Amino acid sequence: MLAFLAGAYVLGNEPDAARPIAERTIAISSEHGFPLWLAGARLMRGWTLVELGGSEQGLEEIRHSMIALETTGALSWVQFARYLLAQALAKAGQFREAAQLVDQTLAALASTSGRWCEAELHRLRGDLLLRCDEFAAAEACYEDAIAVAERQGARLWQLRAANGLAACWHIQGKTLLALDRLARLCASFDESIAGADLERAKALLVATDSDSTK
Repeated sequence: MLAFLAGAYVLGNEPDAARPIAERTIAISSEHGFPLWLAGARLMRGWTLVELGGSEQGLEEIRHSMIALETTGALSWVQFARYLLAQALAKAGQFREAAQLVDQTLAALASTSGRWCEAELHRLRGDLLLRCDEFAAAEACYEDAIAVAERQGARLWQLRAANGLAACWHIQGKTLLALDRLARLCASFDESIAGADLERAKALLVATDSDSTK
């Protein structure tokens, strides 16, 4: 259960909370000989290292963990590892490598049934394209992410992708579109659940509303 708790904090972008739980999972898994949970916990510790500023060490740990997970044959963990590695590469400024990994992982997902991180991969691809001012391509990725999240009932992924789309529209001056769609989605969320993603959405709404009234 500790590994799943650490994973929940990772998915919520809370590295400070995830780090001690990942460390505890590593200690217990090492003591009792649980290779899958050990590799998974090290994967998440690597992600926290990148998020907290230790990019080189964190990326190395993520890569080693991904190899260990591949040997277990746990496909869902391998997909999670590729997603976290792509996210970490982007955080470390290695945008081309991150984009290549996202494309490879999406292509691999097309032939599997376990596609729980698909929406986040589309969203991450949109973020990478937005950095290059490729607005139309970024919008398409965010729309794909939203569609997948809606189909899967993954409302946090839907909100995160909607934030990306709203930011993309805001940059282009499409303030009314950003306001309407994001506001309706925000209103459907419990503030105690969505955390940082809901706070980002509110900040985008304030910025967009301010621009629309100028």
